[in-house]
Order: sequence, then structure tokens, then C-alpha cells
Amino acid sequence: MAEEQTLLDAAREAVRRSTDTADAEITGLLRAGIADMQKKGIVMETKSGGEIDETAATDAIKPLLLRSLMLYCQYGFGKDGDVAKNERLERIYRELTNTLALSEDYNGGGVTDG
Repeated sequence: MAEEQTLLDAAREAVRRSTDTADAEITGLLRAGIADMQKKGIVMETKSGGEIDETAATDAIKPLLLRSLMLYCQYGFGKDGDVAKNERLERIYRELTNTLALSEDYNGGGVTDG
């Protein structure tokens, strides 16, 4: 049986790192992304209501929450020097999380000022 992919594993792939040398930075980005989304009123829980952190299994996370976190890590890591690409990733992240903050499926049923 294959090992479950964790949020950290997925983020490592998203920023194109195959080793754990940048794990501290990636973990920091994941935690910052989670905090940013919570600040917008997005409920950051697994499908079963558990806490989302870097050790959470990716298949337990709603796909749009997972995608948002990967976008946050990609633009936050942004070490390739492509400013336009990083700005585009940030814009997509902001647009997606603003939409999630307005959705009852992601904000716990209440509309926020997001």
C-alpha cells in the first residue's frame, strides 16, 4: 500500500523540491497560508473536521483549500526570479481565497468581509 501524501509532500512538489532541505521554509509558508486563509474567515479543517497542518493527508483536504495552499507556497517560495509568474500566482491565490471566503461551504456558513 502506498504511503499517504502529506500537505508538506504536496507543497514540496509544488515548489519543485525533491529533498527535505527547504522543509523548514515550506512548513513556514504552509502555516502562514493557513493563517492567512483563517484571517479571511475560511474554515481550515479536513473533510472530517480535523485540523489542517503540514502533516495532514492531502486526500483529507478539500481540493480548493489544497489548491489555495499550493498557490500560496508557490508564490511565497518564488526563488526562480520570475517576478511576473510570482505576481500571477499571488493574484490567483488572492482571487481564489476571496471567493472561498464568501462561500458557505468554506466560511462556516457566514459571509465575511474577506
